[in-house]
Amino acid sequence: MATNTNGGLFTVKQNDTGRALVFSSTTGTQAFDLTASYITSLTPKMRVQGGAVKALTATVTGAANGEITVNWAGTDLDTVGVFELEVEVQFNGTAPGLLANKLVTFPQDGYINVRVIDDI
Repeated sequence: MATNTNGGLFTVKQNDTGRALVFSSTTGTQAFDLTASYITSLTPKMRVQGGAVKALTATVTGAANGEITVNWAGTDLDTVGVFELEVEVQFNGTAPGLLANKLVTFPQDGYINVRVIDDI
């Protein structure tokens, strides 16, 4: 099961890794082309504001429409709190136009907020 969010709030219970977070890498209404041959790396990160960064795992699940999916694992959701999440995409030299050899962070206008609530 997946939940779509674009700069919104994703709420999940502590340690529940069965629901993926899905969002689009867009600027306004324009989606970025995330074709695998254009990308060198995809680096999702999450932190409590001002806190330590957790490295996560993400995949491109819709290249043409810029869709990225974060699949939770292990200790990703073991701490209760509100976290800021972003994904850095490193484009290689074959990427079209101005994206060639550039690093772009999504969402570009803030973070996806991930709220982990206490499990009974």
